[in-house]
This record gives sequence, C-alpha cells and structure tokens, in this order.
Amino acid sequence: MKHAFLLMGFLGFSLCYSQTPNQMEKVKTESKQVLEDLSYNRERILSTIGGKTVVQLEKGVGPINGAFRVFSKVFFKGTSPLVGPKMVASLTPSKKNIRGVEGVSVQKKQFENTPYFVLTRGESSPKKRVFYLHGGANVMGFSGDHAHFAMDVLNASAGELEIVLVDYLRSPKYTQDQVMAEVVGLYKELSDGTPMLLMGDSAGAGMCASLVQMLKVDNQVLPQNLPEKMVMISPWVDLSMENPEMTAELQSKEIVLNKTFIQDCGKAYAGEKDVKDPLVSPLYAKLSGFPRMFVVSSDLDMISPDAFLWVEKARKAGNKVDFYYYKNEMHDFLVFNSKRHKALVERVAEFLR
Repeated sequence: MKHAFLLMGFLGFSLCYSQTPNQMEKVKTESKQVLEDLSYNRERILSTIGGKTVVQLEKGVGPINGAFRVFSKVFFKGTSPLVGPKMVASLTPSKKNIRGVEGVSVQKKQFENTPYFVLTRGESSPKKRVFYLHGGANVMGFSGDHAHFAMDVLNASAGELEIVLVDYLRSPKYTQDQVMAEVVGLYKELSDGTPMLLMGDSAGAGMCASLVQMLKVDNQVLPQNLPEKMVMISPWVDLSMENPEMTAELQSKEIVLNKTFIQDCGKAYAGEKDVKDPLVSPLYAKLSGFPRMFVVSSDLDMISPDAFLWVEKARKAGNKVDFYYYKNEMHDFLVFNSKRHKALVERVAEFLR
C-alpha cells in the first residue's frame, strides 16, 4: 500500500506542475520520433476499407502523463511504476474502487468463484448489456480508474446501457483455461436475450477477443446471443511481446508497462499452453466473423505496434473496425484519465448504443 500512497501523493503534487514550452516541445519531438520509428505505412492503415481510422493530435502531453513521466524518471529511474511487481498488491479490488457516483446504481453479484458488478443508470431500462473485462496484465484486480471509466461510459449512454464489470480470476493462481472457463460461463449466464456487447482494456481487451473465439464454437450459445460489438482500449493481443517494432526507444518512452514483468505475467496466464496459443494471444487467431470493433491506441504505448497489426488483420478478415489512434498519450490513457477525454468516452458510448 505504501507505493500506492506514495504515487497518489506525488500525483497530487505533479498535477500542479506546468511544463514549459521547451519541455512541451521536447515531448512532441519524442512522440514524433516514436511514430517515425514504427515501420508501418500509416497511409495504408488509414485507407484500409472496413472502418474509419482517426488520428487524434493532442496539443500537448496531459497532466496525468506528465506526472507519470516525471515520477517514473525520478523514483524508478525510467522503469514503469504502475504495472510492475511492487504495485500488484496495491491494485486489488475493494469497496472503495467500486463506489458509485450520483445517479449510478451498483449491484455486486457472484458467479461461481467470480464476483461481478452490475452498473445501471438510475431508474432507466437499459436496452443493451456491456460485458466489461478490465486490464491489469491478468494478475491485478480492477482499480478505481476502471470502475469510474465504466461509470463515465454508462452516464454518456443516456441510460441505454447496463455495464457488467467482471472481477475475473487472476494469475498466477489461475491460468487461462480456468479464468476463461468462468468468464464464458458468466457470459452465458447473462445471455437472456438482451443484446450483448464487449468492452475491455489492455489485458481485458485481449480476453474479449479470446471470449469471442470461444463463444463462436460453443454449441450452447445461440447466434443471437453472440456479442454485437467490441470495444478494445490499448489492446494486449500478443502476450509474447516479441514484435520487433517494440523498439528500445519506444520502450524507453513507456510509462505504464514494464516489458519483462509483463512477459512473465503472460507466461503465468498461459499456464501449460504456448503463450502464442490463439486463446492466449488472439493476434494469432483466425479473425473472420468477429463483431464490429472500436479500437483505441496511442503512440506512447509500448504495445501499440500490435494494435496496428490487430486492426490490419481484423480488416483483412472482413471485419469492420473503427480505429482511434492518439498521439502524446500513454498506455490505457482513456481508462486512467477518462474525464479529460470526455469526447472519446462519448464516442465509445455512442458506438455501443
């Protein structure tokens, strides 16, 4: 817990920190270099049929990003403060993480060994159900950021959505087979005819893609109960982390993920399976027949090269994919700072509605 309190205290101070024009220009220059280092043909990605791609240029790095960058450099000598061994114990679910906001109803329920939370807007009658799998490298529970991001999407939906935040089983105690068995079971339990939608960030986004694969071959799942749409935020779809486009320079700009630790998490989650098994790393799956997708990524995210690969492969398989690519933003930026990105949260809600 002391790391969490230290981080919170430093962030409180850092949010008051205003960068000079020279510092802002340095960040922009670094971000531009990251883009140039990636070998993907951006024009080809932008012109690919089957969905729109929006590249959002922010005016400068956000205050949260700036705070994390300074904190990382000063206290962790450039390594990642958020997703690393020292922080795992601090980011576990608690009542504080799921406290409601005005107008939002929160109900805690249980499916076998998996708790989940049902979020609804006041007295509304939701038309669709969002099955939300949070990030955390498959080893961490959801944080307050995940809960409040879900609530922000819920509020932006004008009461048309119900969001189910799943507190799934985690590695290393449980492996992919055990985790996904209960995730599939819960999804089927909730499939009562209400249109189902998927949403996930980071590891949770990859799990959503694995869930789609499993549901497609499950004879007990009726076609009308398959997910209609899927939102993937900063998706982790290749747990091997072997993409050569994850250059040393790109890694040096990463302020959330620690590559070595994340690779270890992937191996723990895979268990006896190969880490490149399609159900572990969905980038290696056959993607035909997937639901329409809304993918968000950013240039300061170490795993962003795989997001480009995912979008390209999904479109080639005949799926419609809307791709939002942000500059000067870190991994999972939308979850960490959904208040600042109100317009993007509204786009997510509109997509799901």
